[in-house]
Amino acid sequence: MLEFNIDKQAGIQLHTCERKSRWCKIILWLSWLAMLAFLGWLFWKGLPGNIFAMSGSTNVTPANAVPPQLVQKRVADCKGESDAANKQQDKGCEQQLSELKSKLNHQFSKKYSQQVKSSGEKLKNAEMALAQAREKIKALEAKPLPKPAKPDSELQKKLFFYEKILGANGVEDAVFINHFAAKAATEKGHYHFQLILARLGKHENTTGKYDIFLKGYKRVETKQKEKLADAKTSEKTILKKEPVTYKHTDLLPAEAVSGQNNFAFKYYQIVTGEFVLPGKFELESLSVNVQPEGMSSVRNNYDWDNLKQQKFKEFE
Repeated sequence: MLEFNIDKQAGIQLHTCERKSRWCKIILWLSWLAMLAFLGWLFWKGLPGNIFAMSGSTNVTPANAVPPQLVQKRVADCKGESDAANKQQDKGCEQQLSELKSKLNHQFSKKYSQQVKSSGEKLKNAEMALAQAREKIKALEAKPLPKPAKPDSELQKKLFFYEKILGANGVEDAVFINHFAAKAATEKGHYHFQLILARLGKHENTTGKYDIFLKGYKRVETKQKEKLADAKTSEKTILKKEPVTYKHTDLLPAEAVSGQNNFAFKYYQIVTGEFVLPGKFELESLSVNVQPEGMSSVRNNYDWDNLKQQKFKEFE
């Protein structure tokens, strides 16, 4: 029976197994199996083929390898084709850009010409209006100046009224009576009145109510007995005047009173209504009492004879 040993230099030394023992045989067979397994593992990894391939790779050229000159030529051809395609594309873009510029120039010139034409027409109209204004100025200069209006003219009264309302910023809040007038109606004893209320200060909604008081005398007939010379008595009718004051709503029918003496406005309000004089009543004066909510009340007195001469105001 042979026995082998592997030294440090991977050398195999064979020698005769002197001891014909059972263990020697087992070790020998295991060594052979280990060596065969190692060689199989090397072939499975392909190490011998790789070693041979590496040793001969410097001199072997693959059969399907492309020559470098052919590769360079192909690259040059592709570059030339790409340059030609780019030039063709640039040419098409330049043509489209030129067409777009021409269209834009045409549209702009058309729009600009329309604007110039419109501006010319406007300028012509303005020159005509200026010429007409100059002619009117010349005509006005040729006319004599009108006489100055009287201080109590209706136009100045209206102007003062509007200025008083619109220029009242910063003053204390108050409601005032701007105008009050009355005129006879078609029915006897009936009169129409016009009351104009306005507000000073903050221009906010103002609500409240007003009352018109009619002051005068009521004729009262009384009979008085007097003794005659023959000791007889007789009755004598005596006419007396008693002072009396009526509220205008008390002299109207109930259905005509509802909401008649209320007002609500922001800048001013023109209130119209009517009052009726009772029989045997002689009117001497009127008193208008205005009671706005949140502000002081206002009371104005008017003489009846002077009030009948006042006219109703008309605002445009």
